[in-house]
Amino acid sequence: MSKWVLRLTRRRIVIAVLVGALVLSGAVATVVYAMTDRCEWTTVHHGYGKVSCTRGTVHLSPKTSTSSDETHAALATVDGVNIEENATQTISATMRTDTQLRTGDDPNPWEVAWFLWNYTDDQHFYAVVLKPNGWEISKEDPAYPGAQRFLASGDSPTFPIGSAFDITVTITTAEDAVTMTVSVGGAELATVTDRESPYPSGAVAAYTEDATITVGPVAVESGPVPN
Repeated sequence: MSKWVLRLTRRRIVIAVLVGALVLSGAVATVVYAMTDRCEWTTVHHGYGKVSCTRGTVHLSPKTSTSSDETHAALATVDGVNIEENATQTISATMRTDTQLRTGDDPNPWEVAWFLWNYTDDQHFYAVVLKPNGWEISKEDPAYPGAQRFLASGDSPTFPIGSAFDITVTITTAEDAVTMTVSVGGAELATVTDRESPYPSGAVAAYTEDATITVGPVAVESGPVPN
């Protein structure tokens, strides 16, 4: 059975397919699942670590990376929550970076919880990243160098490791544009509009690279259909 690991560089996501067991330092890597029918999340990538879920909240903890050229990541999508075309929808969730896992080198600021929407595959989605030194809203887009386009960013407010934050994203999808307003704790970070081959629909997901994170529950509300 194939196993997957998602590696996200600073500029792009790279998928590596490993057939059979992964052997590291003479030991077979173990992947632990604690998923149930009530989990309401689906694992896409486990990062050779642990994925668990209770009461609609997912806990992702990929394998610890011990060198600067190594990284492990995990991604899960929310069951039954999708952003639709020609609609206004607001998604909300609580997200927390429990701990950064990298050892041997200082953790990178983007090795935290990512909240994704309009996700169709690992090369097409929007994301907000709450970092200890600021925040960023981006679009994963293979048309750009490094497959990543930054839509908005700032160095304030900051988001300390270990703290939980309530996030809302209001998404309006029209025929030729997607407008997104991202807020944390009721305060708006930014409103951005994507008119360059926008992604009109897709799943909602949680992603982490080299960090243990907790995300959920996720709620969605529908608003008026855009004119």
